[in-house]
Amino acid sequence: HSQWQVASPAMCVGVHVEDGRVRAGSEDAAPTASALRFADPAQVCGFFTGRPPLAVALQLARHPLAFAPVLACLARLRVLAEPARATTAAQRALYVDAALCLMALGLSQLARAGHRGAVGVVGNSPHRVYQWSVAGTDLASYWRVERGRSRAGRGVYADEPHFVHVRFASVDAAFRVLTARGGQMARLRAGDVETVGSPEYARQVTALV
Repeated sequence: HSQWQVASPAMCVGVHVEDGRVRAGSEDAAPTASALRFADPAQVCGFFTGRPPLAVALQLARHPLAFAPVLACLARLRVLAEPARATTAAQRALYVDAALCLMALGLSQLARAGHRGAVGVVGNSPHRVYQWSVAGTDLASYWRVERGRSRAGRGVYADEPHFVHVRFASVDAAFRVLTARGGQMARLRAGDVETVGSPEYARQVTALV
């Protein structure tokens, strides 16, 4: 179990490696084999852009075997920064999977951090679920809000109807939409994506993403 901590325990993520599988989430009470601590967000940015500060590099050097599986996974995620690298079906699926999870988590974190736009969506909202999914796959994420509280999750939220549901026609369709630099209307007209639910709130959330 590896721990990634920025400045304080309030900004902490645990990475659990078992049987070749990597799972990340909020840090819990699981035993920690190694810890990678960043002094501030600037060190985090340096690490993820391939220029880790000396202090961070030394931490990695102390536990090379513990961090090796995590670093290998991070290397695969370079397709997020450079979508042109996603030349195979597996890489496009990886891009879509990661992007959907990051969207939901990012929206939840914006709300918790007090971002004006995200707080405007959450505010005194009743229980609402914003869902993203890809037809024919298990690639999906959701953002659940209620009375100022915010939570992101992976998969399809099945306990209640979705207030807004963004559905992509396929992995390739999702990849085209998520990597589009222009407007989304062309992708809507092409049938790559459809939005079911409140159009007003769908626009607000899309603007935040």
